[in-house]
Amino acid sequence: MAKKKWGIEDDNEYRDKADPWPLNPEGELLLGLKIETLGGLNNWNKSLVYLV
Repeated sequence: MAKKKWGIEDDNEYRDKADPWPLNPEGELLLGLKIETLGGLNNWNKSLVYLV
């Protein structure tokens, strides 16, 4: 569905663009995180362990 919306027909091109930037310099998706509580702020490093 996203491939069609982005105007991409090639599966390989879609995989390149669907990767998050800056992990893939060619990627066009940006991962954003939002910390909403003081507890979350105090434990941000424990939360990010699961992303790697």
